[in-house]
Amino acid sequence: MLVGTREQIVDAANRLFYEQGFERTSFAAIGEAVGISRGNFYYHFKTKDEILEAVIQARLASTRQMLAEWSDGATGPLERVQRFVEIVITNQGDIENYGCPVGTLTNELAKLGHPSRAHAVGVFEVFRTWLREQFEELGRTADADELALHVLTFSQGVATLSNAFHDRAFVQREVDRLNTWLTGSSPPADQAPFRAAPFTSPASDKEIDVYVVLLRFSANKAQASEHMAAHQDWIRRGADDGVFLLVGSIRPGQGGAILATGPTPQELQARVAEDPFVAHDVVTAEIIEIDPNLTDPRLSFLTN
Repeated sequence: MLVGTREQIVDAANRLFYEQGFERTSFAAIGEAVGISRGNFYYHFKTKDEILEAVIQARLASTRQMLAEWSDGATGPLERVQRFVEIVITNQGDIENYGCPVGTLTNELAKLGHPSRAHAVGVFEVFRTWLREQFEELGRTADADELALHVLTFSQGVATLSNAFHDRAFVQREVDRLNTWLTGSSPPADQAPFRAAPFTSPASDKEIDVYVVLLRFSANKAQASEHMAAHQDWIRRGADDGVFLLVGSIRPGQGGAILATGPTPQELQARVAEDPFVAHDVVTAEIIEIDPNLTDPRLSFLTN
Protein backbone atom coordinates (compact mmCIF):
# COMPACT_ATOMS: atom_id res chain seq x y z
CA MET A 1 0.00 0.00 0.00
CA LEU A 2 1.42 3.39 -1.05
CA VAL A 3 1.76 5.97 1.71
CA GLY A 4 0.96 9.56 0.78
CA THR A 5 3.27 12.49 1.44
CA ARG A 6 1.17 13.78 4.33
CA GLU A 7 1.27 10.38 6.06
CA GLN A 8 5.02 10.19 5.52
CA ILE A 9 5.45 13.58 7.17
CA VAL A 10 3.33 12.55 10.14
CA ASP A 11 5.20 9.24 10.53
CA ALA A 12 8.58 11.00 10.40
CA ALA A 13 7.48 13.72 12.81
CA ASN A 14 6.04 11.11 15.19
CA ARG A 15 9.39 9.33 15.36
CA LEU A 16 11.44 12.53 15.66
CA PHE A 17 9.19 13.99 18.37
CA TYR A 18 9.72 10.74 20.29
CA GLU A 19 13.48 10.54 19.81
CA GLN A 20 14.42 14.22 19.95
CA GLY A 21 11.44 15.92 21.57
CA PHE A 22 8.86 18.23 20.05
CA GLU A 23 10.70 21.49 20.72
CA ARG A 24 14.05 20.29 19.35
CA THR A 25 12.59 18.91 16.12
CA SER A 26 12.66 21.42 13.26
CA PHE A 27 10.76 21.63 9.98
CA ALA A 28 14.06 21.00 8.22
CA ALA A 29 14.70 17.78 10.18
CA ILE A 30 11.25 16.42 9.32
CA GLY A 31 11.62 17.41 5.66
CA GLU A 32 15.03 15.78 5.48
CA ALA A 33 13.67 12.57 7.01
CA VAL A 34 10.91 12.44 4.40
CA GLY A 35 13.05 13.72 1.54
CA ILE A 36 10.74 16.47 0.29
CA SER A 37 11.20 20.12 -0.59
CA ARG A 38 10.16 22.98 1.68
CA GLY A 39 7.40 23.97 -0.77
CA ASN A 40 5.94 20.46 -0.79
CA PHE A 41 6.17 20.39 3.01
CA TYR A 42 4.26 23.66 3.45
CA TYR A 43 1.56 22.44 1.09
CA HIS A 44 0.55 19.94 3.79
CA PHE A 45 1.47 21.76 7.05
CA LYS A 46 1.94 25.46 7.67
CA THR A 47 3.12 25.23 11.28
CA LYS A 48 4.76 22.71 13.59
CA ASP A 49 1.71 22.85 15.84
CA GLU A 50 -0.37 21.53 12.93
CA ILE A 51 2.06 18.61 12.63
CA LEU A 52 1.83 18.01 16.38
CA GLU A 53 -1.95 17.77 16.20
CA ALA A 54 -1.67 15.29 13.31
CA VAL A 55 0.86 13.23 15.28
CA ILE A 56 -1.43 13.09 18.31
CA GLN A 57 -4.36 12.05 16.10
CA ALA A 58 -2.18 9.32 14.56
CA ARG A 59 -1.15 8.07 17.99
CA LEU A 60 -4.74 7.96 19.16
CA ALA A 61 -5.77 5.99 16.06
CA SER A 62 -2.88 3.52 16.31
CA THR A 63 -3.50 3.03 20.05
CA ARG A 64 -7.18 2.26 19.47
CA GLN A 65 -6.29 -0.14 16.68
CA MET A 66 -3.73 -1.95 18.85
CA LEU A 67 -6.21 -2.33 21.71
CA ALA A 68 -8.90 -3.58 19.32
CA GLU A 69 -6.48 -6.21 18.03
CA TRP A 70 -5.66 -7.25 21.59
CA SER A 71 -9.35 -7.55 22.39
CA ASP A 72 -9.90 -9.72 19.33
CA GLY A 73 -6.82 -11.89 19.84
CA ALA A 74 -6.65 -12.47 23.61
CA THR A 75 -8.75 -15.17 25.24
CA GLY A 76 -10.03 -13.01 28.08
CA PRO A 77 -9.71 -9.68 29.95
CA LEU A 78 -6.92 -10.92 32.21
CA GLU A 79 -4.76 -11.87 29.21
CA ARG A 80 -5.48 -8.47 27.63
CA VAL A 81 -4.29 -6.59 30.73
CA GLN A 82 -1.16 -8.74 30.75
CA ARG A 83 -0.49 -7.73 27.15
CA PHE A 84 -0.54 -4.11 28.29
CA VAL A 85 1.74 -4.82 31.26
CA GLU A 86 4.28 -6.45 28.97
CA ILE A 87 4.57 -3.36 26.73
CA VAL A 88 7.60 -2.32 28.80
CA ILE A 89 9.33 -5.50 27.59
CA THR A 90 7.94 -5.56 24.04
CA ASN A 91 9.16 -1.99 23.44
CA GLN A 92 12.15 -2.25 25.75
CA GLY A 93 14.81 -1.01 23.33
CA ASP A 94 12.99 2.22 22.51
CA ILE A 95 11.96 2.79 26.13
CA GLU A 96 15.55 2.44 27.32
CA ASN A 97 16.69 5.02 24.78
CA TYR A 98 13.80 7.49 24.76
CA GLY A 99 11.32 6.62 27.53
CA CYS A 100 7.58 6.12 27.09
CA PRO A 101 6.35 7.95 23.96
CA VAL A 102 3.10 8.98 25.66
CA GLY A 103 4.63 10.13 28.93
CA THR A 104 7.58 11.97 27.40
CA LEU A 105 5.37 13.98 25.04
CA THR A 106 2.80 14.96 27.67
CA ASN A 107 5.61 15.92 30.09
CA GLU A 108 7.31 18.10 27.49
CA LEU A 109 4.09 19.82 26.45
CA ALA A 110 3.25 20.47 30.10
CA LYS A 111 6.64 22.16 30.62
CA LEU A 112 6.06 24.28 27.53
CA GLY A 113 2.54 25.18 28.61
CA HIS A 114 1.45 24.00 25.18
CA PRO A 115 -2.31 24.00 24.46
CA SER A 116 -2.06 20.55 22.84
CA ARG A 117 -1.07 18.90 26.13
CA ALA A 118 -4.69 18.07 26.97
CA HIS A 119 -5.12 16.45 23.56
CA ALA A 120 -1.92 14.41 24.02
CA VAL A 121 -3.19 13.16 27.39
CA GLY A 122 -6.00 11.58 25.38
CA VAL A 123 -3.75 8.60 24.66
CA PHE A 124 -3.57 7.94 28.41
CA GLU A 125 -7.35 8.30 28.56
CA VAL A 126 -7.75 5.67 25.83
CA PHE A 127 -5.57 3.25 27.81
CA ARG A 128 -7.39 4.10 31.04
CA THR A 129 -10.83 3.49 29.54
CA TRP A 130 -9.75 0.23 27.92
CA LEU A 131 -8.14 -1.08 31.12
CA ARG A 132 -11.22 -0.09 33.12
CA GLU A 133 -13.36 -2.10 30.73
CA GLN A 134 -11.16 -5.17 31.23
CA PHE A 135 -11.45 -4.97 35.02
CA GLU A 136 -15.20 -4.45 34.73
CA GLU A 137 -15.35 -7.60 32.64
CA LEU A 138 -13.48 -9.35 35.44
CA GLY A 139 -16.32 -8.35 37.76
CA ARG A 140 -14.58 -5.42 39.43
CA THR A 141 -17.08 -2.71 38.53
CA ALA A 142 -16.76 -0.79 41.79
CA ASP A 143 -12.99 -0.25 41.62
CA ALA A 144 -12.28 -0.81 37.93
CA ASP A 145 -11.03 2.74 37.35
CA GLU A 146 -8.78 2.62 40.40
CA LEU A 147 -7.26 -0.63 39.17
CA ALA A 148 -6.82 0.80 35.66
CA LEU A 149 -4.89 3.76 37.08
CA HIS A 150 -2.78 1.39 39.18
CA VAL A 151 -1.69 -0.50 36.06
CA LEU A 152 -1.04 2.77 34.20
CA THR A 153 1.08 3.98 37.11
CA PHE A 154 3.07 0.75 36.97
CA SER A 155 3.79 1.14 33.26
CA GLN A 156 4.91 4.76 33.60
CA GLY A 157 7.10 4.09 36.63
CA VAL A 158 8.83 1.10 35.10
CA ALA A 159 9.32 2.91 31.78
CA THR A 160 10.93 5.86 33.58
CA LEU A 161 13.35 3.64 35.51
CA SER A 162 14.07 1.52 32.44
CA ASN A 163 15.06 4.71 30.62
CA ALA A 164 17.20 5.79 33.59
CA PHE A 165 18.98 2.55 34.51
CA HIS A 166 18.75 0.27 31.42
CA ASP A 167 18.29 -2.60 33.89
CA ARG A 168 16.39 -5.30 32.00
CA ALA A 169 16.46 -7.72 34.94
CA PHE A 170 14.65 -5.12 37.05
CA VAL A 171 12.01 -4.59 34.35
CA GLN A 172 11.41 -8.33 34.07
CA ARG A 173 11.08 -8.66 37.85
CA GLU A 174 8.52 -5.85 37.98
CA VAL A 175 6.50 -7.34 35.13
CA ASP A 176 6.57 -10.74 36.85
CA ARG A 177 5.40 -9.17 40.11
CA LEU A 178 2.48 -7.38 38.51
CA ASN A 179 1.49 -10.51 36.60
CA THR A 180 1.58 -12.41 39.89
CA TRP A 181 -0.67 -9.75 41.37
CA LEU A 182 -3.06 -10.11 38.44
CA THR A 183 -3.15 -13.91 38.16
CA GLY A 184 -3.05 -14.57 41.91
CA SER A 185 -5.54 -11.89 42.85
CA SER A 186 -8.58 -12.12 40.62
CA PRO A 187 -11.42 -12.91 43.06
CA PRO A 188 -15.11 -12.48 42.42
CA ALA A 189 -16.53 -8.98 42.70
CA ASP A 190 -17.76 -9.46 46.28
CA GLN A 191 -14.28 -10.25 47.59
CA ALA A 192 -11.39 -7.97 48.52
CA PRO A 193 -9.61 -5.75 45.93
CA PHE A 194 -6.70 -6.92 43.81
CA ARG A 195 -3.59 -7.02 45.95
CA ALA A 196 0.03 -7.65 45.29
CA ALA A 197 1.37 -10.52 47.38
CA PRO A 198 5.15 -10.59 46.95
CA PHE A 199 5.76 -11.32 50.63
CA THR A 200 4.18 -14.30 52.30
CA SER A 201 4.66 -15.85 55.68
CA PRO A 202 6.63 -19.12 55.57
CA ALA A 203 4.83 -22.31 56.52
CA SER A 204 6.38 -22.58 59.98
CA ASP A 205 5.73 -21.63 63.61
CA LYS A 206 8.68 -19.22 63.66
CA GLU A 207 7.72 -15.71 64.73
CA ILE A 208 8.43 -13.08 62.06
CA ASP A 209 10.64 -10.19 63.20
CA VAL A 210 9.53 -6.75 62.03
CA TYR A 211 11.65 -3.60 62.20
CA VAL A 212 11.67 0.07 61.37
CA VAL A 213 15.13 1.30 60.42
CA LEU A 214 15.62 5.07 60.71
CA LEU A 215 18.54 6.57 58.78
CA ARG A 216 18.86 10.21 59.91
CA PHE A 217 21.31 12.54 58.20
CA SER A 218 24.35 13.48 60.24
CA ALA A 219 26.56 16.56 59.97
CA ASN A 220 28.12 14.85 56.93
CA LYS A 221 24.91 15.10 54.86
CA ALA A 222 26.80 16.99 52.14
CA GLN A 223 28.69 13.77 51.32
CA ALA A 224 25.47 11.91 50.42
CA SER A 225 25.89 12.47 46.67
CA GLU A 226 29.30 10.75 46.72
CA HIS A 227 27.80 7.53 48.07
CA MET A 228 24.26 7.71 46.66
CA ALA A 229 24.74 5.10 43.89
CA ALA A 230 26.24 2.55 46.31
CA HIS A 231 23.51 3.34 48.87
CA GLN A 232 20.81 2.68 46.26
CA ASP A 233 22.48 -0.61 45.30
CA TRP A 234 22.37 -1.58 48.98
CA ILE A 235 18.65 -0.77 49.11
CA ARG A 236 17.98 -2.85 45.99
CA ARG A 237 19.81 -5.84 47.49
CA GLY A 238 17.67 -5.57 50.61
CA ALA A 239 14.49 -5.48 48.53
CA ASP A 240 15.62 -8.35 46.28
CA ASP A 241 16.45 -10.44 49.35
CA GLY A 242 12.92 -9.92 50.65
CA VAL A 243 14.15 -8.07 53.75
CA PHE A 244 13.06 -4.50 52.89
CA LEU A 245 9.30 -4.17 52.46
CA LEU A 246 9.11 -0.40 52.14
CA VAL A 247 11.72 2.32 51.72
CA GLY A 248 11.02 6.05 51.85
CA SER A 249 12.19 9.48 52.95
CA ILE A 250 11.76 11.16 56.32
CA ARG A 251 10.27 14.54 55.57
CA PRO A 252 11.44 17.20 55.25
CA GLY A 253 14.81 15.98 53.97
CA GLN A 254 15.85 14.44 57.27
CA GLY A 255 16.94 11.05 55.94
CA GLY A 256 15.27 7.74 55.20
CA ALA A 257 13.16 5.02 56.78
CA ILE A 258 12.86 1.31 56.01
CA LEU A 259 10.25 -1.24 57.01
CA ALA A 260 12.09 -4.57 57.25
CA THR A 261 11.27 -8.14 58.16
CA GLY A 262 12.93 -11.54 58.26
CA PRO A 263 16.40 -11.49 59.78
CA THR A 264 17.34 -11.63 63.44
CA PRO A 265 18.24 -8.32 65.12
CA GLN A 266 21.93 -9.20 64.84
CA GLU A 267 21.62 -10.00 61.13
CA LEU A 268 19.78 -6.77 60.45
CA GLN A 269 22.39 -4.77 62.38
CA ALA A 270 25.08 -6.33 60.20
CA ARG A 271 23.14 -5.52 57.03
CA VAL A 272 22.56 -1.91 58.10
CA ALA A 273 26.26 -1.52 58.91
CA GLU A 274 26.99 -2.37 55.24
CA ASP A 275 25.00 0.66 54.04
CA PRO A 276 27.59 3.05 52.52
CA PHE A 277 25.71 5.95 54.14
CA VAL A 278 26.22 4.34 57.54
CA ALA A 279 29.80 3.25 56.85
CA HIS A 280 30.79 6.81 55.83
CA ASP A 281 28.81 8.50 58.62
CA VAL A 282 26.40 10.21 56.23
CA VAL A 283 23.54 8.98 58.43
CA THR A 284 23.08 7.62 61.90
CA ALA A 285 21.10 4.40 62.09
CA GLU A 286 18.43 3.43 64.61
CA ILE A 287 16.72 0.03 64.51
CA ILE A 288 13.32 -0.30 66.20
CA GLU A 289 11.98 -3.82 66.67
CA ILE A 290 8.19 -4.27 66.50
CA ASP A 291 6.12 -7.14 67.83
CA PRO A 292 3.04 -7.06 65.52
CA ASN A 293 -0.21 -7.98 67.21
CA LEU A 294 -2.96 -6.32 65.18
CA THR A 295 -2.59 -5.77 61.43
CA ASP A 296 -4.67 -4.81 58.42
CA PRO A 297 -5.49 -7.94 56.37
CA ARG A 298 -3.09 -6.70 53.67
CA LEU A 299 -0.25 -7.11 56.19
CA SER A 300 -1.34 -10.48 57.55
CA PHE A 301 2.01 -12.00 56.53
CA LEU A 302 3.58 -10.06 59.44
CA THR A 303 1.71 -12.14 62.04
CA ASN A 304 1.11 -15.81 62.61
